[in-house]
Amino acid sequence: MSKNKKRNFSDTAVTFLKINSEGATGIAKKGKDISNLSSSINASKTKPKATSYGSVKTPGATIPTSGTIPEAPPQGGSVINDNVKKALQRLNDNGLIKDTRVVKLVLENIGYVNRLITLFVKLRELSIEPSSDEFNLLAQNVAISGQLADLLGTMNEFKIDVHLFSLTQFVKAAESSMQFKMGLEQLHRDRSITLASLRLMMEFPANASELADLKIKLKQRGYGMKAIEKTFYLFEKDNISKVINTLIFAVDNNVYYPDMIKQLFIGKKELDSILEGAEKLANAHLLSENYFKGILNKPENANITAKMMILLKESEVVPIFGVPEIQTINRLGKAAYFLMEQLQDHNLLSPYNYALLCEDNGALLQSPVIIEAFSRLPLFERLTAAEISTILNSIENNSDTPGHRIKQIQEILDGHGFMDNPSIGSRCL
Repeated sequence: MSKNKKRNFSDTAVTFLKINSEGATGIAKKGKDISNLSSSINASKTKPKATSYGSVKTPGATIPTSGTIPEAPPQGGSVINDNVKKALQRLNDNGLIKDTRVVKLVLENIGYVNRLITLFVKLRELSIEPSSDEFNLLAQNVAISGQLADLLGTMNEFKIDVHLFSLTQFVKAAESSMQFKMGLEQLHRDRSITLASLRLMMEFPANASELADLKIKLKQRGYGMKAIEKTFYLFEKDNISKVINTLIFAVDNNVYYPDMIKQLFIGKKELDSILEGAEKLANAHLLSENYFKGILNKPENANITAKMMILLKESEVVPIFGVPEIQTINRLGKAAYFLMEQLQDHNLLSPYNYALLCEDNGALLQSPVIIEAFSRLPLFERLTAAEISTILNSIENNSDTPGHRIKQIQEILDGHGFMDNPSIGSRCL
């Protein structure tokens, strides 16, 4: 070490290791080496003050801003002070000893010395100077300092201008560093990195790998991501994974179309139901883009719509499912599905009876009382052919009052035993 470097190191260290008038004054002076600085810590009798950072503290190693030195712990103090000495040496070796903020942060977080020094060296290499607020953010996120340094290094390696994003954004991305790096690597291999895709990944770092996967799949099928990128920002972050998975599922099953994401936004509260229905239809080889377009009026019925489509196809009642056909099915709801199951069991699911259900227009089958009654019908319970005939007659008999017809259907279902606990063996969807 040159004389100038040693002098600069000592000057800076003395700033942090002054001894107050009640302690052993004058120990840490210019020209003293690192071991003397460590000894000065042992000589101090002043207790440390609380710091403003919310980071991990190492007992006996905190350097308070007032300039006083904490008393060395009664046991194991030599080990701690040796770590302080090594930390100061490393800071000096890496040219960080003059940065008082960095020195203070490192000495307050002895367990993270290597990661913090690596981070601040990387920030210096990339000409990133943290503002006061950004530095406080780093101090609050010491535990991910290694991931942050690694992420910055990867961005630089891929020749991405790190100054396009704030340090705050990088800290947020580092919280999901594995997913973010995977997404970067996927796009880099595919030569698909764009500023728009990077911004999207920064907004949803936990979903970065999924977003990269979607972009690559769309590209392979001749679609661009640009047309749908802005719509992602409209969704709540908790729903983004569901949106991406639904889009990927559609792409994999060759039913994707550019407006799909906008229609998913309309049904954003029912994404689980939409995806479950799509999966059922794909397994039955009935999935098409018509499904996504046909469920928009009642997305909450998406899954039940898929189930009814499968029943109607198996019974050869509806040969082709265009958007109008699916819209009609989507309007029917749960009670209609339960009745369709009973009709199919008795080989009574015919075009005529299906048309009868469609003509009901919600007078009976969408009554909360009837929906509740069908929902609580014991699992595997079969109605008799006569009972089904009575229900169909009640639906068809427009001359009678809705209240009386509802009561007739309810009495039939009552006869099959309502369950006190609907969650046990009941017909749940």
